[in-house]
Amino acid sequence: MKTRLLVLCFLTAFPLFGQGMNNNYPFDSLDVKNSFELLGIRSFKFPLKSNSDGVKLNYIVEQYENGKLKQEINLYKSVLEKFPANLPKSYAQNAFPALEQNENFVRVYIFDRAENEVLLQPKYDNISFTMNFDIDTTKFKNYQYRAMDCKTSELTGKTPLLVRYSNEKGKQLMSCPGDAKIEDIVKMYGSVIIFYADAIKD
Repeated sequence: MKTRLLVLCFLTAFPLFGQGMNNNYPFDSLDVKNSFELLGIRSFKFPLKSNSDGVKLNYIVEQYENGKLKQEINLYKSVLEKFPANLPKSYAQNAFPALEQNENFVRVYIFDRAENEVLLQPKYDNISFTMNFDIDTTKFKNYQYRAMDCKTSELTGKTPLLVRYSNEKGKQLMSCPGDAKIEDIVKMYGSVIIFYADAIKD
């Protein structure tokens, strides 16, 4: 059996309103919490900013099995490959949101009830990317998430935000230590998926 991770990444806030002709009360935080729980959606947010104008936000995902890199997806590189070579890179960069000098929250939503898919969607320009991961849930059954410590700072390079980790079925899954580094986490668990934010460079 495969499992699907549905990941939505937003860089903006958006209004929420109730539905119905005679019941249009605005959603509050409890409505959102209950809806997420019913749908099986996990939510995370990370404060990032840029001290320079025009820095674009890129997403990178790495998948490891038994300490070895199985797959790497760099969204900017994937988009760049689809553009004609004679066009400037700025055309591809315009598809990605620009970080502001004020604090921004990168919001990550994960849907655990689907199968074999990860979807990242920058909200600024309504562009979505679908990324597929084969996770054998008959082998890697239990899993946990760990949000990395991410203090508000300038995004200058590849920065880990979130880790999904699991072990083989029947093997105890220990919670990830708070001080563990990425290189240690990759070696500690049988299956690891890491979500990064990255600054797009020319």
